[in-house]
Amino acid sequence: MTAESLAQDQANVLWLTDDSLQKNRSPYSLYTMPWRFMAGDSLQWAAPSFNDQDWPLTRTSYSIGNTPAGWQGIGWFRLHFDVDTSMVGKLLSFRISHMGASEIYLDGKRIGGFGKVGYSSTEQTYFPDYEPIAFSLEQPGKHVLAVRTSEFHSYLIRRIRYRQGFTIWIAPYEQMNRYIKNMVRSDGLSLVPGVGSGILALLHLFLFLFYPAKKSNLYFSVCLSFFSAAALLVFLEGQTTNLSHHQTIFYLIRSVNFAFNISSVAFVYSVCYGRQSWPIAIFYGIGITLFGLIVQLPFWPFNDVLWLGFLGLSTLEVLRVVSIGMIRKQPGVWLIGVGMLATAFVYFMSAWNVLGLLPNNPSGQGLFMSMGFLLMPFTSSLYLAQDFARTSINLEVQLKQVQTLSAQTLIQEAEKLRLVAIQKEELEQTVQERTSQIQQQADKLRKVNETKTRFFTNLAHEFRTPLTLIVGPVEQILARSQEPSTKQQASLLQTNVRRLLRLVNQLLDLSKLEAGKTSLVTSKGDLIGLVKGMLLSFDSLAVQKQITLQLHTDLEQLIMELDRDKLEKVFSNLFSNALKFTPAGGTVSVSISTEQNGSKPWVQVAIQDTGKGIPAEKTPYVFDQFYQVDASHTREHEGFGIGLALTKELVELHGGRISITSTENQGTLVTVRLPVYQQKLDTAQSEITTAFEEQARITPSEDLESLPAEEITKISELSETPDVPALPLTGELLIIEDNSEVRRFICSSLEHQYRIWEAEGGEEGISLARQHIPDLVITDLMMPRMDGYQVCRELKQDQRTSHIPVLMLTAKADLDSRIEGLQTGADSYLAKPFHQRELLAQIANLITTRQQLRDRYRRENVWQTNESELPSQEQIFLDKVKAFIEARLSDEHFGVDQLSEEMAMSRTQLHRKLKALIDYSPGDLIRLIRLQHALTLLTHNVASVSEVAYQVGFANPASFSASFSRHYGFSPHEAKKKADSPAS
Repeated sequence: MTAESLAQDQANVLWLTDDSLQKNRSPYSLYTMPWRFMAGDSLQWAAPSFNDQDWPLTRTSYSIGNTPAGWQGIGWFRLHFDVDTSMVGKLLSFRISHMGASEIYLDGKRIGGFGKVGYSSTEQTYFPDYEPIAFSLEQPGKHVLAVRTSEFHSYLIRRIRYRQGFTIWIAPYEQMNRYIKNMVRSDGLSLVPGVGSGILALLHLFLFLFYPAKKSNLYFSVCLSFFSAAALLVFLEGQTTNLSHHQTIFYLIRSVNFAFNISSVAFVYSVCYGRQSWPIAIFYGIGITLFGLIVQLPFWPFNDVLWLGFLGLSTLEVLRVVSIGMIRKQPGVWLIGVGMLATAFVYFMSAWNVLGLLPNNPSGQGLFMSMGFLLMPFTSSLYLAQDFARTSINLEVQLKQVQTLSAQTLIQEAEKLRLVAIQKEELEQTVQERTSQIQQQADKLRKVNETKTRFFTNLAHEFRTPLTLIVGPVEQILARSQEPSTKQQASLLQTNVRRLLRLVNQLLDLSKLEAGKTSLVTSKGDLIGLVKGMLLSFDSLAVQKQITLQLHTDLEQLIMELDRDKLEKVFSNLFSNALKFTPAGGTVSVSISTEQNGSKPWVQVAIQDTGKGIPAEKTPYVFDQFYQVDASHTREHEGFGIGLALTKELVELHGGRISITSTENQGTLVTVRLPVYQQKLDTAQSEITTAFEEQARITPSEDLESLPAEEITKISELSETPDVPALPLTGELLIIEDNSEVRRFICSSLEHQYRIWEAEGGEEGISLARQHIPDLVITDLMMPRMDGYQVCRELKQDQRTSHIPVLMLTAKADLDSRIEGLQTGADSYLAKPFHQRELLAQIANLITTRQQLRDRYRRENVWQTNESELPSQEQIFLDKVKAFIEARLSDEHFGVDQLSEEMAMSRTQLHRKLKALIDYSPGDLIRLIRLQHALTLLTHNVASVSEVAYQVGFANPASFSASFSRHYGFSPHEAKKKADSPAS
């Protein structure tokens, strides 16, 4: 080698020292170094001894069209560098950035790589911007860095990254990590404009919803939504390493940017013109056309020019419209122009870093760009806030004008009242003269009314007995007859007989109300809870009829003096009437509010439906007995009967008022007003019969004639028994109900007595039942995916849960549905709407019955099965437990864990199952069977005491004797002596 070539070779060697690296505040870039390149592929080129002097020199980061000579998509780059002793043993790191795949070799040893180097069909592209490669040099002197790389991707993808080739940086490991953290922090700062714009977009959307007349808030919200989406997509692009994902995000960014430009123009139109002008259509057309060109011609070199041109055109249009607003002296509109100019300036700065004005570190650049991109959202939002404030001031001025006019109107009304007072004095004299005449007529009417009341009472009692006697034979005919015609006639007879019974009871109660023989039995109660409970009980019926139930109130609780049973009648009748006259797809809305009537607080309950409505001239008569509106829809539902008449009497008995307003084909509004703090009324038991009260608890309404006859429960006999509170039982209950409000209502009624587990569906309920083994399961029938029948069947067929009683709740209370539920193993069937006391009584009965069964198992020999009968599933389970224990009786290590494993149950499940069945824990049961078997062996004199102890699984005879004596009250030796004696 000549001296000239040697000097040239030394000039092409990179010298790395500790000082040179430490002086660089950022990682030292190697792309400008004298790299040697050779197209093609050979792993021998990684060896440090390979002679690459004939390879041409090049740079590793190059622009589009300036690829190294002979580039074929795969090639090798080699860099010679020399280090001094200061670099030996120090932990260094490389950071590489490229758009293809690479393998990096240091002195012939592969130290890293990204993606998979290959040809167009085998290459796997990877973007490793933030993934450093750590290494160390073990000796000073010359070293060779070789990079094997490939790039087979489209021109479009290269345009996304605006470069080609690869770049390598080198720095001490800690310095490189700090630099990468700064870059990540810079990327994180790019989220600030996206998140900030999104928050402002939501704010202005709410402002538009609050005041829809200002549509500029809506347009600005849409504009900021696109701006936020673009910022977030740019952040996402920087975090993506997959090539196809890059291309997808690139198209999304372009499309969102086009949408932002168009929406920004639409926003300034709404601000300056108050409407959308015709030029916006031109922008829509230009934007769609340009975006279509970019999609259809992705390799066209003028795509960036078109995009930047459209950006500039949109910005100029915004500034033009803002200038017009400034000429018109529109207050504050210049803020929008300043924001748009700042956004455009920051965009161009971030794209090209014009004149190197951006800070020279990633965090500083990220902060500059984030704050710059927030200027447009902030200034425009500031303008809209000022505009909103001006609008509010104008509205206040108008309000004051209205108040002035109202004061004038009040003066006029006062004059009218004075004239009316004069006329009132003249009329009072006339009224006094006629009062005496009316009093005489009232006395006569009172006597007639008393006669009528006695007649209705006697007639109602006479009707009840024969009607009740008819119900029984009709039900027997329905149960026994197989002829369809006979069953149809009997069913029709049953429906009408029960309807007559219900009507007779209503007549009896109404007559007693009118006669003044009914008094309130009041106590402190929560009216909100009462109304919610009654409304929730109609949920299943509403779902059946496809009607939406709604409750609106700001009150969580309202304690007042009330007669709960009578108010339940009132709201049950009103809710059922609303559902009855509302078609499918309609809505029944209930609202509760308080009001001040003078010095006395009142509560108002309004029931609004979207039914057919009532003609205005007919509404004054709907509270009359047996009044029927002359309309086909009402006639189809058999008028209003006496239900509303009884409702009105009960409301007035509480000192309240009821009113009704209705519009044909729009709906009906019934309003009930009650005084909140009533004086405590007579607490004596009401004289009204409890038959109607029981009926009101069981059926949704006194007038709900549209329900099937099977859903009407038998009317109980007359009873004067006062309400009896539920027993204070304790235990664990599992509530399976898909309706969250109904579930919360049931839980709130039971949580003071029981521990509650909740499940939203059948699958979750079965899982909780197997896990916790509750004392009782309450399940709804109609549930998605798995209904109550399937839940009951699964629980009863599983040996872990077969003993648990199941209470089924549903609005499907017809005979076939009840029979199907009982056939699946349900222990009780409660129809909706149900009364809280009835639910508590059902639960108490089921748990008490289970307790009695458990006591019987303890008293009797649980292992004896009547061979003439098929054993129950619980007896089968107990026999299986006994068989497992007896099979391992002599095994002293056999315990609860082994028994649980044999029964395929957890310790907790087995414990709760046995405690529920026989009130024994698994350990106590194993010990009991051991001792019983030991007693049998001793009384039959089979073996000695020690031998018996070992045979029944006791490791120590002394321990056996102690356990035996504690259980039976005498020692094993005494038992054996009895067996040895002649008498035995």
